[in-house]
Amino acid sequence: MTSMQASATDVDELLRRVRRLEAERDIQKLMVRYAESLDYGANEEWAACFAAAGKFDVRMRNAPMFAHTGTTALSEFAAQHTHAPDVYHKHFLSIPTVHFIDDTTATARTYFTMLHERPTGPIVLVIGRYLDELILTESGWVFQERIVDMEALPPPQS
Repeated sequence: MTSMQASATDVDELLRRVRRLEAERDIQKLMVRYAESLDYGANEEWAACFAAAGKFDVRMRNAPMFAHTGTTALSEFAAQHTHAPDVYHKHFLSIPTVHFIDDTTATARTYFTMLHERPTGPIVLVIGRYLDELILTESGWVFQERIVDMEALPPPQS
């Protein structure tokens, strides 16, 4: 075999790497869909970012605050969350670090910042990180569990 010929093993490895890159891209798109749908009040779309029995777990420096599990509870949470055009806020994400357990499960860590409108102008409302467990379903990648670990909030308004 010459250096110009690729072995079946080389091709298989290349295909595996391409599938992982595509999966990572799809997970990043999921994260953007999560942020945009919550910011703009697309409640059902936000809930669909989670598995049917998915868990949304909010903490402050790892101390539990509240959690919601399952599509109905997630939709109800999203429905009561602020969103445009009543209140404008934006969730900004860093590039996630994705670790694949196998072809259908992964974990991810992502820093986030949420800007929130105030009459005097936007403020940083919260900074923290998302700690995710993801699964691949027939409709694509979804959160099995998303931990929102808030690390800092602004001082109270006076």
